[in-house]
Amino acid sequence: MLVAQTAPLEILPYPNEVKVHPGHYPFMSCQLVYPNALKNEADYLKQLLLEEHGLIVQHTKQGNMQLTLSKWIPHPEGYRLTVNEQGIRIEGSTPQGVFYGLQTFRQLITTHQGQIRIPYVVIDDAPAFKWRSFMLDDGRAFKGMKEVKQLLDEMAILKMNTFHWHLTEDQGWRIEIKKYPLLTEIGAHRDSTQLNWYESKVFDGKPFDGYYTQREIKEIVSYRL
Repeated sequence: MLVAQTAPLEILPYPNEVKVHPGHYPFMSCQLVYPNALKNEADYLKQLLLEEHGLIVQHTKQGNMQLTLSKWIPHPEGYRLTVNEQGIRIEGSTPQGVFYGLQTFRQLITTHQGQIRIPYVVIDDAPAFKWRSFMLDDGRAFKGMKEVKQLLDEMAILKMNTFHWHLTEDQGWRIEIKKYPLLTEIGAHRDSTQLNWYESKVFDGKPFDGYYTQREIKEIVSYRL
């Protein structure tokens, strides 16, 4: 790992190779250049910059930020992020690589004396493991669509790429099956929750219920794709 500084950048997970150079790029506006193949990633960046920093992104032919596909990057989820006097460039061999580069980029943005800025860096990164997952047990404790979307956002920041969604078990049936409505009419509700361990005879006495409609399932599955 190459780090040309005394204190590491605040990036999680930390990239494979980091070269930091003196100075910062002032990022008070964003003129974005990208190919059609990266429109989803560009739209995602526009939303992030507006929500997190109040910046409105303009799509231009020449700008201070570029998203690009580069065949020379060997790993399909790898990327190179470059920030210098000319602006910001994020490149990957696939849209997934560019997406993960955006996650690192958003962590580099800081504010100093009211000015948004980004350190001059060259970052080369790729995941060590193909399978980077998180499992949500919605069967035991129903969360709801808003919380699941928030979890997917946090997974993206951490560059996790697989979501395990546990929706059915004896503690609750959480997915609507229109052909079998009793699965949710009965199975999505329980009158109490077992405490301590699986053979415990202690229950909290609090009713608990909830399930996802098919429309909600589809919306969550397509979220951030």
